[in-house]
Amino acid sequence: MGGTGGGDGNVKLWSLDMKHLQTLSASDDGVLTMTRIDSLLYTGCVSGTINLWDLDTMQLIRSVRAHDADVLSLSGIGGFAFSGSALGHLKKWDLAYIRPTRMISS
Repeated sequence: MGGTGGGDGNVKLWSLDMKHLQTLSASDDGVLTMTRIDSLLYTGCVSGTINLWDLDTMQLIRSVRAHDADVLSLSGIGGFAFSGSALGHLKKWDLAYIRPTRMISS
């Protein structure tokens, strides 16, 4: 399964043969980046928000105000997620608690 995000705030999920499966919508906040970690989809938005989606139920689990500017990048490894903002800040998130553990400014 793949996903695309848009300026309308929608995340569209696609099968590998390019068939539209589902549309996820939390707000009209444009989606700039996303990453999948296990059965969760993390989307980064223009408002600095990160939304967490459960891909098993297709439900929004949580919305976190992560940055003071656009969230431009998301990635995850080893129980942690990393988010980067338009202001050049990088945050490390503990996925067990969904809270930042460290911030680095450029």
